[in-house]
Amino acid sequence: MRWYLLLGRLLFGGFFLWAAATHILNVKPLTDALAAHSVPYPELALTLSTALLALGGASIVVGFMPRAGLAMIVLFLVPATFIMHPFWSVADASRGTELAMFMKNVALLGAAMGLLAVPVPWPLSLDAWLTKRGGYGGDGALAAGWRRLTQGTRHRLQHWSARWRPEPKSLVRAAPSGDDATWTSGGWVIHQQSMWSPDGSYFVRRVRARFSG
Repeated sequence: MRWYLLLGRLLFGGFFLWAAATHILNVKPLTDALAAHSVPYPELALTLSTALLALGGASIVVGFMPRAGLAMIVLFLVPATFIMHPFWSVADASRGTELAMFMKNVALLGAAMGLLAVPVPWPLSLDAWLTKRGGYGGDGALAAGWRRLTQGTRHRLQHWSARWRPEPKSLVRAAPSGDDATWTSGGWVIHQQSMWSPDGSYFVRRVRARFSG
């Protein structure tokens, strides 16, 4: 069965790669067609649709993060089907053509949604090869990279905030005037500089804390 899936991937994903190449080779007429259908910013819309087709088709063909690729195809097909092929609002002479194109896109949309149900990694795919070598495929690599990014960002924020983090008043300890006091509390190392106010009452001038784990 894996060879059937591979052949289907090549045919299905290859169709969208071919469509992306067609977009690249026919920029002017396709831009005019988008403008004729009242699509705002037709040049930008054509660029985005070409990118979705190329990335989605390549993802399906090689089997790298295929669910993300299928999501790109769905994101392309839904607006393209209803905006570019409104068979219900065209003249009788071209209604049959528009209806055929509309139904073709609906069939492609159904196939893409059906492939979303296929377990990943797909056999004979780049994700399967990556999983065999490293323990996880493209989706897992993306998740691991995101975890590293968020953990690193959170660690840096904690480090920066801890440099000048004031401690609650209950932790403030009296110290001789002009002297520095240092103590630990719950994993924090607190450095306190203090001075006397003119009326003789004690107050903290600066408290600096850093987390030592």
